[in-house]
Amino acid sequence: MSYLFFLSLPALICDFLWILLAFKIGRQESKNRMSLLLAIFFIVIAFGTCWGTVIAPLGYFERVASLGSIILLNSLFGIFIFLLMFHRFLNEPEPWLKVNQATYYVVLGAYLAHGKQVGPLLGGRITTAMLAAKKNSSLPVVIFSGGQGIDEQLPEGLAMRDFAQEHFAYPAKNLWIEDASHSTQENLLNTLRVIYQYQPDWPGRLVIFTSDYHCLRTWLLARQLNINFVISTSKSSTRNFWQGVGREFIALLNQYRFCLILSLPLIYGVLLLLEAWR
Repeated sequence: MSYLFFLSLPALICDFLWILLAFKIGRQESKNRMSLLLAIFFIVIAFGTCWGTVIAPLGYFERVASLGSIILLNSLFGIFIFLLMFHRFLNEPEPWLKVNQATYYVVLGAYLAHGKQVGPLLGGRITTAMLAAKKNSSLPVVIFSGGQGIDEQLPEGLAMRDFAQEHFAYPAKNLWIEDASHSTQENLLNTLRVIYQYQPDWPGRLVIFTSDYHCLRTWLLARQLNINFVISTSKSSTRNFWQGVGREFIALLNQYRFCLILSLPLIYGVLLLLEAWR
């Protein structure tokens, strides 16, 4: 057994877990074909690494294929670890709020339990946002962002607003709804449109509330909008966290799929040149 196999073993283990998770997500939850295509891609890469490091004699092309697969798999493994750890490096939003006095908070929607109820995951986001808003003496506007999915009986934004009104004493005029979004990117874009329609000279200070596992992708998307923002996360259960990390991992690869595709010829091209020069 080649020493290359031991170098790739951590990434292979992680990779096979993502294969199973991608099939589960693609079949049962997101119905996104990209999840299945990524799972097939993982299978091919993982099989190629095993074949190149265990079965085949390490000739010229086999060595290039094995090294390329190891680099790619460990890069994906690094993305996974970074995704797990990113939310831990965020600063608490309270010092930022004291300085900037943000006037708008946005709570990102999530799937409604039984198609109409706010579940523990979404309830955690709402609770975190409302407790922060009540601490702010300026009583910021809280915008609940989320449209209606095909298997939901009402828009997520409406269900979230009703939940907040039921559980927290807060001025109804400062609880807004955005109910046209179906993705995180649309959540942010549509929320900004709502704000600018009401306040064209808005200085661009925003607090985004979401779950811990959703933090990295939200941060990346919000950075593209050139606004002064901070993210506050709510802690999710162990089961929701791992399921959410799996979805985020697939979504990040989907979001940057062109970079992933372009990296393949770069990785293998450089290795081919190095092996030829060697």
